Amino acid sequence: MMRGRRQMSLMMKRIFRYASFLSNVAMIAIAVFLGMIAFRDVLAPPRIPATITPSLPPEAAAARLNPVGQRVPLQNIDWAKNKKTLVMYVSSKCRYCTESGPFYQRLVDEKGPSNVKFVAVMPQTVEEGREYLSNLGVKIGDIYQTPLQSIGVKSTPTLLLVNESGVVTDSWVGKLQPEREQEVVSKLTL
Repeated sequence: MMRGRRQMSLMMKRIFRYASFLSNVAMIAIAVFLGMIAFRDVLAPPRIPATITPSLPPEAAAARLNPVGQRVPLQNIDWAKNKKTLVMYVSSKCRYCTESGPFYQRLVDEKGPSNVKFVAVMPQTVEEGREYLSNLGVKIGDIYQTPLQSIGVKSTPTLLLVNESGVVTDSWVGKLQPEREQEVVSKLTL
């Protein structure tokens, strides 16, 4: 009887060790799984946001990624009235737009040739846009509200130089370095 209890006790110890081992393995597997979930954004390659619907043909997709050579789909602008129009796509929530404010102010104040028109396009309401630009000291009368992708722009700030046919001839993205600012000024005065 003692011997039976001893064997039973040894068997219970083995079962307990085996169960303990299995629970440890399960805990490690769960920890690895949760760690992978927690760090998937760090470990995974960067994701490019889908701004183009898969149903677009390749040439249309390329046009939306690079607006140069494309017509700007803004309503109520008579492009033919001016030889050039500088469309400034900015946002009041964009720090680079705010940091670029002095450059935009110089552009608008210097006016360049009289055949250059300045237009601001923002995702905010026209009233918010007017207040934002006024706070920056940028005096633009034509302010429009439209979503970012609707005019072929990926980010703010973006400057689009548009000809009298409404076609983008040049574009600049981001806060510009002084040499790029000079490039914009040169393109306006040509």
